[in-house]
Amino acid sequence: MPWPCLVNVVYNPKLVEFCFDRFHVGVWSSRAKGNVDEAITFLMGNSASKLLFCWNQSHCTRTRFTTVENKEKPLVMKGLRKLWEKEDPDLPWEKGEFNDSNTLLLDDSPYKALLNPKHTTIFPCSYRYYHTRDSELGPGGDVQV
Repeated sequence: MPWPCLVNVVYNPKLVEFCFDRFHVGVWSSRAKGNVDEAITFLMGNSASKLLFCWNQSHCTRTRFTTVENKEKPLVMKGLRKLWEKEDPDLPWEKGEFNDSNTLLLDDSPYKALLNPKHTTIFPCSYRYYHTRDSELGPGGDVQV
């Protein structure tokens, strides 16, 4: 595994099922492609085939800066306009089908959403495997079914 510890945080499969039943779902990670592919396979299993897209670091907008947490890590952003304008011709929808009224980004790094309009992002707390009582995505959590 490329990460020090990769734990299946999708302990609430009903949340994943709920999302796929009601929304168009894609993944956009700021990690490298190989790491993203491996993590998605591990975390989502067969459900990964339901994703409309799976983007990685190469789809992020690079800046000249590094993150506050790690001076070696480039600061990147996830501009939703790339999805709305269908910059990738392989995206399975028509340009204009999605916009700021029907798109929601979930990311634990608020700076990655700085290019986006207000009210298009939710910022759940970062998952830490040692926080054994983390239930943010579970029943009664901040993001719940």
